[in-house]
Amino acid sequence: MNAGPPSPQRLPLFAAPHRLPFLTGAFNLVMLSLWWAGHLAARNGIALTLPQHDGLDGALHGPLTVYALFMPFILGFLSTVFPRWMGISDLPPGRFLPPSGLMAFGSLALALALWSDRLAILGLALILMSGAWTWGAAVLVTVLCVHQKTASEPHWHGISALTGWMLALIGTAALSAFILADWQAGRRLAILLGTHGLTLGIFLTVCHRMIPFFAGNAVEGYVCWRPYWLLALLWPLLMTDMALAWRGSPWRALPAVALAVLTLLMLWRWTPRRTAPGLLWVLVIGLGWAPVSFVLAVLAAAGQVPAIAATHALVLGMGCSLMVAMVTRVTQGHSGRPLAMPAAAWLAFAAVQVAAVLRLRAALHWDALPMLLFPASLLAIGILPWALRGMMIYLSPRIDGRPG
Repeated sequence: MNAGPPSPQRLPLFAAPHRLPFLTGAFNLVMLSLWWAGHLAARNGIALTLPQHDGLDGALHGPLTVYALFMPFILGFLSTVFPRWMGISDLPPGRFLPPSGLMAFGSLALALALWSDRLAILGLALILMSGAWTWGAAVLVTVLCVHQKTASEPHWHGISALTGWMLALIGTAALSAFILADWQAGRRLAILLGTHGLTLGIFLTVCHRMIPFFAGNAVEGYVCWRPYWLLALLWPLLMTDMALAWRGSPWRALPAVALAVLTLLMLWRWTPRRTAPGLLWVLVIGLGWAPVSFVLAVLAAAGQVPAIAATHALVLGMGCSLMVAMVTRVTQGHSGRPLAMPAAAWLAFAAVQVAAVLRLRAALHWDALPMLLFPASLLAIGILPWALRGMMIYLSPRIDGRPG
């Protein structure tokens, strides 16, 4: 008797909202880090034959790192936790697979574009990834609307995360305009929207929701502190900082100082004073890069350091650290494994910390070319075991036999 094609529930990769996007994100992490390390090696005189893309590689590195690296992981993470934040049942495959599939195809097109001479395919990759992000937004907005029908007050974490999501969507449009229409300002706008919306907006919202909750359940005597006025202050400051950065105004130092103080307050109140799990410490240390980036932004506004230093402290230091923490948390918990940092995750986290420090050192020396290669190579090697381990988990059933 013909049983028909396998259902999504019987295919591990399609069994839960995080699996395919996390697999895509892990693929992009390895692909992008090796691609950039290879180009830096070639620039340092190492004989490698790589497509040059008309000199666009340096221009593409920044925005592609922000969007192609973080978007798949955030799509998988929020598709998993958004309904749970709101007490709604998990998304069925028919709702989470279309955006996840588009993101995967977009990432494959991106890899083909970057690792070949077919840069025109990059436009297709951006269109597919933007389509995935738009579809994902529609799914999450629907979840939020279902919650609001029965809730007595707005779900501020959901609204805040979706605000960052929409800014990132505008950023993908700006990046597409840079690639397809040669709008030079589009690259800078895409980076600002990606750092302030996708990276700061979404990651800090997740920290506001996740760190106090996690610590309250894992640390004895921990006092949960999670006032919503933090989010109410965060967004006006982020938008002001972004606008002044866009104009290149020295007045950017003012919102950057305020954001440094605000994130330092979060860090101080959320840091556990007693023994805590490694996963929690990784979240806290990752958050600690946020005030560092804002202090560097203040110094950059005063002309004391290059602006790229603040960007790398934010994207590489904070973003990649929190990415390792959030992805490991979901990967472990939703595969039937203990909520702990495995050795590969510790290696990836350590590689991110060392690479971030070395990249800042290079930035403070105005990006001397020989100083860029080592942190890029270290990151590419250090994250590889973690990414490969994750890929194998996403392709395998849960070890406890449960669905998902």
